[in-house]
Amino acid sequence: MKQINYKGNLYPETEILFSINHLRSMFLTECIMVKDGNILFWEDHYFRLMASMRILRMAIPMYFTPEYLQSQVVKVLESNVFHEGLVLFSFFETNGEVCFWISPSVVHAVPFWDDESCCINILKECKLTPRLLSSLSFHTLPELHLAAKYAREHHWDDVILVNTQNKVVRTLWAHIFLIKADEIYTPRIEEGCEKTVARQKFVEYLRHVEGRIISEREIFPYELQTADEVFLFANLCIRPVHSYRKKTYEAVISKEIFQALHRWIAAGSGFSDGLFSGAKASI
Repeated sequence: MKQINYKGNLYPETEILFSINHLRSMFLTECIMVKDGNILFWEDHYFRLMASMRILRMAIPMYFTPEYLQSQVVKVLESNVFHEGLVLFSFFETNGEVCFWISPSVVHAVPFWDDESCCINILKECKLTPRLLSSLSFHTLPELHLAAKYAREHHWDDVILVNTQNKVVRTLWAHIFLIKADEIYTPRIEEGCEKTVARQKFVEYLRHVEGRIISEREIFPYELQTADEVFLFANLCIRPVHSYRKKTYEAVISKEIFQALHRWIAAGSGFSDGLFSGAKASI
């Protein structure tokens, strides 16, 4: 049975029952990648979590040091014999106390190529507002809840969300990247994107390791019709988009990017050059 770390103690998943106060709390989340028992990008995740809690004016306990919180993640990895995949780290406030909850989430290879058919469309009825809070990651948002229902009703695999200026922001599940000729482009953080560690590292990888031309800029919906390829990226998982409305895409360059990323990580290059620094858990 899955073991959950709640406030420093391990519990079987079925025993974790949150009170109404917890459910009313705002859950700040961080999805942490694990590769061969290594917590990837731990320092980046830690500083993002601290910055996010400060923005939300949470009273951060003094003992929430990098070493302490890292040890709590390692505790979950060891108790679940978890070697590779995603771990969800959540923070919330209840009765003035900042609590955390760490759970193994998804088991898959890192990086991961998801080649299932992916048909997407745009949700225009509900728009994201570009603001400071947009860059943070929450357990759920009304816009994402509505988008998930919209996707189910229309039998789409994912939905593109736009902001109040009708610029592309993200999809329900991932960051979106377009490829046209030799250029890769993705929406700017300022459009309302989550400023995730995985996105930051992936953009750095494309720019500095592969030497590709990548732009973070405004993207308008019509550009989806002229792109050669579109792929979704979340937590080192790449999923090529096969169709958007009547437009269909290939996945040639997307697959090349994934294969190069896979070889690079498998060779240990990401750990040796510091881009994918990790903390080894004793599993």
